[in-house]
Amino acid sequence: MNILNNLAFKKKLFLLVLLPLIASLYFGIFNLVQTMDSQDKLLAGQKFLSLAIVNNALVDELQKEHGMTAVFVGSKGQKFANELNSQRRLTDQAKVKMTQVLCDFSSENREINNIIASIKSELNNLASIRNEIDSFSISLGEALGYFTNQNKKMLRLTGFFINISPKKAVKHALAYYNFI
Repeated sequence: MNILNNLAFKKKLFLLVLLPLIASLYFGIFNLVQTMDSQDKLLAGQKFLSLAIVNNALVDELQKEHGMTAVFVGSKGQKFANELNSQRRLTDQAKVKMTQVLCDFSSENREINNIIASIKSELNNLASIRNEIDSFSISLGEALGYFTNQNKKMLRLTGFFINISPKKAVKHALAYYNFI
């Protein structure tokens, strides 16, 4: 206590202000770091959500093409030829959107990157599968299996996003969107 009694009033006042200032600075920096971390997670979540939306739109179009392909091949080309061609154009439009989003998308998660690489690879086979369907050189089971496997991979991507989303509200929104 003698030390404080021997200090000048200015120095006592300085010490009185300095301790709360240091504490405020510490908690302010701590809060800033947490906020920046949350912002990074939300930006990543926004990228995931954008990809999930175009991914699910493509799944929807592929699923429609899957059904029309079943009728087309099952009828040996007698039914749904025009409808299938129209649906293929819609699928191609959704595929273009997916490709655009994937060009801008990057992830540090190896599993996401593996799923995306697999999706891209299989989407590159879509034109050849369609040619085989049109020429009836592929069985109905193989043709439908392509669509089923592709959709399964793509839905796995959306499911993966739900599991890694940082906020409970984002998880619920993705789960609901995936349900629809």
